[in-house]
Amino acid sequence: MGGTGVTGDTVVEQIFREIRAFRIYDGPTEVHKWSLAKKIKRDWKAQRA
Repeated sequence: MGGTGVTGDTVVEQIFREIRAFRIYDGPTEVHKWSLAKKIKRDWKAQRA
């Protein structure tokens, strides 16, 4: 997008800025993967019991 991503003239700059903040807020993708894996394993064990 060239300079469009850094100027305040379009919504592109805002989207790029917010995406960065969300990535910091949410944490690494690996953390989410481990969290989901734990939940899936817990649910699977509960079904087998």
